[in-house]
Order: sequence, then structure tokens, then C-alpha cells
Amino acid sequence: MSKSHYHGIPAKASLEEMEEAKIAVNSRDGCAGILIKLKACRFETFYLPWKCTALSEAYHHCLNDDYQDRVKQYTIDKLKELDGDKKGL
Repeated sequence: MSKSHYHGIPAKASLEEMEEAKIAVNSRDGCAGILIKLKACRFETFYLPWKCTALSEAYHHCLNDDYQDRVKQYTIDKLKELDGDKKGL
């Protein structure tokens, strides 16, 4: 499954959707679409811990993928920077 969809739910959400769902500013990332569905599911099921597990897992999987992508990009940028420094010597 692509990183833009988890369990058939689009990971991205528009700013209007995030504001309407009252998503905290620090949670407005590439996984906000899943978080909106997760919050709605939790509200509808009275926050029962055994409900909404698939959405919860999808959200945490999305966050982990996002983190790994950021670390990979940081590593690539650092290697390019170090490579550029070596060529300048």
C-alpha cells in the first residue's frame, strides 16, 4: 500500500478539515487525515480501548514512516554536505 493511504484512508488532510476537526497545530502533519478519522472513531465508541485499533495502528504506522523519511532525508543531506566539504579541500 502506498504511503499516501493507510487502510484505504488518505493520510493528508486540508487545512480546513484539520481546523474543523480541531486538530492541534503540532499534529497537523502528513498523517492528519488518519488522525481525524481516529478521533471521530474514538468519540463514537466512547474511547473504548479495544475499538478503533486498526485506525490507531494505521496512524502510528504513518507517523513512523514519516519519521523514517525525515531521518533518511537528513542523512542524505548531511552526506552531500560532507562530500561537498571534501571536494573543496
